[in-house]
Amino acid sequence: MTSRSWEVEQKFHLDEPRLLVEKLTGLGFKEGATHSHEDIYFRHPNRDFKATDEAFRLRRVDDRACITYKGPRQAGPVKMREEIELMVDASNLTQWKSMLVRLGFQQFPPVRKSRREFSSVDSRFLELIVVMDCVEELGDFVEIEILVVDETELPEAQKRVLDLSKQLGLIRMQPRSYLDQLLELREM
Repeated sequence: MTSRSWEVEQKFHLDEPRLLVEKLTGLGFKEGATHSHEDIYFRHPNRDFKATDEAFRLRRVDDRACITYKGPRQAGPVKMREEIELMVDASNLTQWKSMLVRLGFQQFPPVRKSRREFSSVDSRFLELIVVMDCVEELGDFVEIEILVVDETELPEAQKRVLDLSKQLGLIRMQPRSYLDQLLELREM
C-alpha cells in the first residue's frame, strides 16, 4: 500500500516535557502510545539530498517498518514537503539495508528516539498530531504535524500548526532534522 501526502510540521526544543503535557491536557489532548523509533537515513549515490533538501529513510517503529521519501521543503514559516511512505516487513530491514548499500546508497548512523503521541477530539485540533520525542544524544523535542492529501490545504494546515504552537507557548523552534543535529554533534 502506498501513501502520498504533504507533511506540514514544526519542531521545537522542549525544556520541560511535564509542563507541555499539562498544557496539552488542558487543551483536551489525550496521551496515546509511546513507541521506540529507529530511523536510518541514506545518502543517494548520484544526488546530494542535502543540496536538494530531500530525505530517504528506513524507519522501524516497535515491530513495524516503512520506507519513506521526503521531497524538498516548500516555502513558508512551517516545514512543508511531499511525503511518500511504503510499509515494509520489519523482518526484512537487514535485506533492505543490504540492497540499498549494494545500489550505492550510503547509510548514516541511526537516529533513535522514544516517541509519545498525543491527539485530540476537540474540533479545533482534529487531524493535528503532537509528538514528544526523547532523542538519544540530543534531548527532548516536540513536533506538531498535520498530513494533507490535497496541496490546496497547505496554507490552512500551516496556520493550524502555528496557532497550536502559540497556544502551547512553544518558542524554541528547531528547523534542523535530528539527523543533521546528530551529525553535527558527532562532527561528521
